[in-house]
Amino acid sequence: MTGLELARKFYESFDKDDIPSVLSCLADDIVWEMNGPPALIPYFGTFRGKAEVERFFAKVFAEEEILQFAAEQFIDGGDSVAVVGREHCRAKSTGKDFSVRWTHVFDCRDGKIVRWREFIDTAPMAAAYQR
Repeated sequence: MTGLELARKFYESFDKDDIPSVLSCLADDIVWEMNGPPALIPYFGTFRGKAEVERFFAKVFAEEEILQFAAEQFIDGGDSVAVVGREHCRAKSTGKDFSVRWTHVFDCRDGKIVRWREFIDTAPMAAAYQR
């Protein structure tokens, strides 16, 4: 499976709330990076391995209600794929909504995602988490 095919499968699985299928796209030693302030946004940080990524998703779903999530543009770079998209979510702890655009970068090897990074405007997210 190519990097582009993996990225598309990843989002199709996420859209169906099929986290086991999302995890099947990942290498066992995946490095998952959410770049931003973990002190302000509870699930930011670096996660290593499928078990940590699974805990990451559990934390996201515990902390936020995802109202809209859309991957809009796929940029095929072979073993590296960038995806540009947007999301609209609600922080459960405050009830405040936020809308942001993001870029996800997938690095792939041997038909699996070995590294995933998100680059996002954290200011609206942090504001939504502020009580």
